[in-house]
Amino acid sequence: MCILLYRYTECIVKGDDTIKRNNLKKLRKERGLTQKQIAEHFEITTVFYGMIERGERNPTLDLAKQISVFFKTTIENIFFKQ
Repeated sequence: MCILLYRYTECIVKGDDTIKRNNLKKLRKERGLTQKQIAEHFEITTVFYGMIERGERNPTLDLAKQISVFFKTTIENIFFKQ
């Protein structure tokens, strides 16, 4: 079962497992950045950023917007489109 807390989180249900996907890792790697660098930029913990990247936690709408500005793309491209 997948419960959407934020509009831009896509959940894919496979069997009994729920997998949340986003494009954060791809965007980060394309720019040669580490999770630590991004976490420090947004003043959040590396653990929390990693959880967002893996789809284990959702960012607030404000943080999602900040992330989209940082990567110069839309919230939709990060958290909705694959």
